[in-house]
Amino acid sequence: MCWVVILYFNSKQSPRSRVMNGYFRNWLSLLTIIRKQVIILFLAVPLFAFGQSAKPNVAILVYDGVQVIDHAIPFEVFGQFSLNNVYLVSQDSLPVTTYMGMKVVPNYSFTNAPTPDVLVLPGGDAGEAQNNEEVKRWINLMVEESDHILTVCTGIFFLTDNDILSRKQVTTWYDRQEELQRITPDAEVVTDRVVVESGKLVSSAGLGIDGSLRVLARLHGEAWAEVVRLNMEHESIPQQHHIPRAKLADLKLPSGIYAAFPWREAELKSYKGDRHQWTMDWAFNSQKSLDSLIAGFKNSLYSERGWTFVSDTTTTDEWKSNWTIEDNSDSYWKGIIRLQKHSEKIDLNMSVKAQQVN
Repeated sequence: MCWVVILYFNSKQSPRSRVMNGYFRNWLSLLTIIRKQVIILFLAVPLFAFGQSAKPNVAILVYDGVQVIDHAIPFEVFGQFSLNNVYLVSQDSLPVTTYMGMKVVPNYSFTNAPTPDVLVLPGGDAGEAQNNEEVKRWINLMVEESDHILTVCTGIFFLTDNDILSRKQVTTWYDRQEELQRITPDAEVVTDRVVVESGKLVSSAGLGIDGSLRVLARLHGEAWAEVVRLNMEHESIPQQHHIPRAKLADLKLPSGIYAAFPWREAELKSYKGDRHQWTMDWAFNSQKSLDSLIAGFKNSLYSERGWTFVSDTTTTDEWKSNWTIEDNSDSYWKGIIRLQKHSEKIDLNMSVKAQQVN
């Protein structure tokens, strides 16, 4: 109906009016075209700018046996506020089974993964992956391509065949620091820091959260790293006040002792100490005689590296034994073990204490 009215109205116009209306419509068409071009340009500029400032790529290697926390924490840190393009990479992009049984689906395989700005190598039960020639080739290539490399826990063992560790300070999980030093003799394995920065390599001894924050600060500045830390409610301990796991005195406790009693069914009553001393208390049930228990504990301690028997005393229901513990430094340690038998209830107390601290 509206079009009929418009056509009727136009038919009643004079030739001069129709010419003027034509000019008017042409100008409107030109303005419409200009307006469209401006809108397109307005939208395109931000998109162009975004393309010029692409997010850094953070590639996290995953494999069968990878430790959950070693790959998940870096993913969380780098993924905060969408500052980076974070993704998981495996050899073939098929689901992998982590050390504790979690199933993880990688984003990419070695063949189609974007080239990373940051390469993250997490630890775990990685023996098979570290001996895989295809994994080695991909890592060696990515080491060359990446601006930053972050190793978490034992993930640094992926690099032991690579020259990047040569003449650098590095660290790893406390229980494998001696092994790392042995197989990389021209590197310096640091035992008193949880994060060690050596050029493009950042190695972390444990979970990787502080190491990830250090790399994040390299990418986006200290302010962003602090925002992410606070958002995750992570309390960063100043280096001068932090005691690395490798320096705590409980590592002087004998590991073989657990073969002498049913510790999985026992009650752990206390476990505490610091750099210079540590105590632990257990309670467990046993129908064995005190003499039989003593024999088992002595055998386990005799086979413990560095432990030397000094003296012991025994009563009808208690045994106390004194030992010295060798140290690689000038310090020496004293170890005491006590067993108290109350019918079938056994109390076990063990302590170690530094006698001379440099």
